[in-house]
Amino acid sequence: MKVLVLGCLLLAFTTAFTPVWNAPTDMCGPDGSCPDTILRPDAYNVTTNANMSWRGSNMVLLYKCGLFPLLTAGNYTKTPCWVNDTGNCSWNPWGTLTPSVNGGVPQAANLTAHLEAVRSDIISNVPDPDFEGFLIIDWEDWRVPFDDNFDEHSAYNEYSKRLVRTAHPTWNSTVVAKAAESEFNAAAEVFWTATVKEIKQLRPQAKVGFYNYPYGENPYIAQLQWLWAVVDVLAPSFYYDQFKTTNEDFSRSFGAVQSALTVQGNVTSRRHLLVMPYVLDGLFLPPWEWGQGSSSSGSATPPPLPVAFTDAAIAASYALPTALGADGVFLWGSSYSVSNCADCGVLADAWQQRIGAVMAECVAAAEECRITHCSAGQRCSRVDLTPLNVTMTAAELCNFNPPAVVECI
Repeated sequence: MKVLVLGCLLLAFTTAFTPVWNAPTDMCGPDGSCPDTILRPDAYNVTTNANMSWRGSNMVLLYKCGLFPLLTAGNYTKTPCWVNDTGNCSWNPWGTLTPSVNGGVPQAANLTAHLEAVRSDIISNVPDPDFEGFLIIDWEDWRVPFDDNFDEHSAYNEYSKRLVRTAHPTWNSTVVAKAAESEFNAAAEVFWTATVKEIKQLRPQAKVGFYNYPYGENPYIAQLQWLWAVVDVLAPSFYYDQFKTTNEDFSRSFGAVQSALTVQGNVTSRRHLLVMPYVLDGLFLPPWEWGQGSSSSGSATPPPLPVAFTDAAIAASYALPTALGADGVFLWGSSYSVSNCADCGVLADAWQQRIGAVMAECVAAAEECRITHCSAGQRCSRVDLTPLNVTMTAAELCNFNPPAVVECI
């Protein structure tokens, strides 16, 4: 298989729109184990680490950074309503809840031990003191603020209430709930803020953010001003779901980007806060990642080949964030999607045949619009789009010329 190269350019986060590769696809790269199937996203204006490595000088994603508190749940007392919403389910089905890491919840955690572990993890995974790339922490077991811990995350709210009841057995449920929320939120703010400050002390040039923050069109975004004040990157997540309608996916993409841009616009007391949504790398997630069917892991039957993006997925995932004025996107993929050379071939073909040209065109169009219409440091944003304008192709979305209505942000 030959590789089509449209001018191999490694961006330094200085263009109007910067796509950054963050997928475990090093086996598919020029120096990988699949030499006949070579994936080259850097040929289409996508920033990658050297040799497509998972961690490198441009991009590091950490699933472990320090000692974030963690709970282990015992058996449910009832069927959780988020699993099966029947008449006999419960939204608070928690039986035994046991702290398994660092106190279980932030208000019971040892901050000193956590920061020592943060220091160790950063030195180990980001060895260059002059690292200037993106450093994203992916912590998903509990969220901030307190009220955003719904469904399976609600264990952390319940355990917080149990701590208050133990300390104040005579308090009524309303007082207990308010105290639990206050204690959790105050401790979480200290915990997360200290984490970022420790990282910045060690790697002052790193662009630090938390995966999936802000979280879509979330009503609790306004409560996280303290978080937006310390991070460098807003990284909402939008993974196009082949099991949803095109309207739903387009609307979710629009909402995720717009919410982050709103946060960005409201933070005026500091330097530019980057908006970099997480999107998929060009392959749909396997069905079991969406709760459809199950993995064939351990089976003698090989898993089916991954499915490449449709034109609608390309438009919603790459072109729409460009058109709305995001600073770029992180292109993430599941290790389930690319686990062998055949999988690499599907992804490489998708980029060579359709995705690559669209990405290069969108990057070039955003940069041309910025140079033509905007002041230094600004980007173009189309203000003539509606959330359900799903009939537009990627090329149409990335066209900033009239009759498109553009403003500089």
